Amino acid sequence: MESLPLISQPVSPKGLDESVFTYHGHLGEFAYVALPLIPLRAQPSERAEQVSQLLHGQYMLILEHRESWVFVRVLDDGYEGWCTEKMVVVISEKLTRQAFAAPRVLTISPLSLCETVNGQAYLPAGSRLLDGERVLAAALTATISHLSTSSVTPTTLAMGFLNAPYLWGGKSALGMDCSGLVQVTFAMCGMLMPRDARQQALLGTQVDNLADATAGDLAFFHNEEGRVVHVGLLLEGKRIIHASGWVRIDRWDEQGIFDGVRGVYSHRLQQIRRIFI
Repeated sequence: MESLPLISQPVSPKGLDESVFTYHGHLGEFAYVALPLIPLRAQPSERAEQVSQLLHGQYMLILEHRESWVFVRVLDDGYEGWCTEKMVVVISEKLTRQAFAAPRVLTISPLSLCETVNGQAYLPAGSRLLDGERVLAAALTATISHLSTSSVTPTTLAMGFLNAPYLWGGKSALGMDCSGLVQVTFAMCGMLMPRDARQQALLGTQVDNLADATAGDLAFFHNEEGRVVHVGLLLEGKRIIHASGWVRIDRWDEQGIFDGVRGVYSHRLQQIRRIFI
């Protein structure tokens, strides 16, 4: 029998920073994403760099209006960028705070057919269902099961993105970057993470002895200047799942990630950190 799981989360996910609601000198307008996912851009232009994506059900604070664009701060991670105003639904701060005080129900499947506020749509994994929304079973034999955050792990959820193509700023099975993979999988386990790898490298505790590294730890990699530029999620048996070209599994050791296809080390290890969920 096919299973279409959802995950039910506690009222307050770990990692939520109340400062994201602060808007001194700004508009005090909030909004949420009703579409499956939307791009967040560096500048108010469709040609501008995509710095991230916002998934269905994510909320944001509007900091600025500029013609048909809004500059927003994502409440889950404090990330800021531009999105087109027609892609978001503007609501009050009161309703936004009520939504954050309510339990979260997230989709887990790479793509889930849902009845949304805008009609039927395929939502990417990690989407938050809004009031009245539901997942639709694609077959009469399908079941919809609600899981708790304690019954899933980032490593098991990350496997659902295997072979997704690499996309700068991407956060779905149709395109994913390295820190997006970490952020989405941990969010589905009830832990809100920063968006960029260099920010994620400041969390948790460092694993000093590589022999103590275990599945679920995060491995960070640096460039020639020593700056964190890549992150992956450790698996059992000296393997790592990460987004480089595509979401893939490679071997790792004290030097870094070994690309078995090219026969070279593709990333240089800086540190391993353990995040407590």
